Amino acid sequence: MGSNLNQWAKEFSTNQNICIFILPEISIEDIKESLSRTPQWLFLKTKILTQDGLPGKQMIPIGYPQNDEIEHLIHYARLKQGLPVDWRTFKESILPISRKVATLNIQLKELSAQLKTLTRLDKTSLETIAEQTQKTSAIKRLASMKGLQPVAEKMEQFVLSQKEKMTNDLKKEEPLQAINTCRRLLPKPVNSKSRNNFHIVLTGNPGTGKTMSASLIGEIFRDAGLLESGHMVKASKEDLVAGYVGQTALQTSQKISQAMGGGFVC
Repeated sequence: MGSNLNQWAKEFSTNQNICIFILPEISIEDIKESLSRTPQWLFLKTKILTQDGLPGKQMIPIGYPQNDEIEHLIHYARLKQGLPVDWRTFKESILPISRKVATLNIQLKELSAQLKTLTRLDKTSLETIAEQTQKTSAIKRLASMKGLQPVAEKMEQFVLSQKEKMTNDLKKEEPLQAINTCRRLLPKPVNSKSRNNFHIVLTGNPGTGKTMSASLIGEIFRDAGLLESGHMVKASKEDLVAGYVGQTALQTSQKISQAMGGGFVC
């Protein structure tokens, strides 16, 4: 393989060879060490790492499965197992499953094993997979927490203003073409006309409900259509700052990828 890569490097720029390496749970330092073992692999090193040893544009951190993949998996289980479906609640019942997968970083094979135990795809069975027990809305649960009624009121005002802004932005945009592929493997589309900022900082003493509030705010944004899943990803200093130069950028990028469509709490 190293000899092939070295040979491809000498061909014309019109060379169409594409080689994809899948590296699960490996650090930047391990990649550098592996590529430095033989001269043939040094060509690949210059392609996926910058001169500073940081991840280049050809290195793609792959995050958690998104709604489209989870929906495709559930449809696959439906067709293969011949499961009856309650189409009236199907779409809304998938969202909590996506939220659970993103929050807990569950692998699709684990979700697939859970789907094999179902006899039908109705709201009750899908809620069981999602482990969804709350029946009241997130905004009501936030308002019911002691001392957080003002926060809930501000969130309601914020959601209304953002939905109005997004509606106005959508009127000015051209519709995006549908892409029949896994969205998390593609660069995020950049919209120069819309810059919606949902960043929120929650401060307070330990035990005042900051983490719970952040989780509920994610659900509120999801229910309002501002976020795709509204899940919450926790990140500590150890999750973001690495012991090797160059690895911090990759770890931070992976956490951000995992939080796309939702948010994360540090």
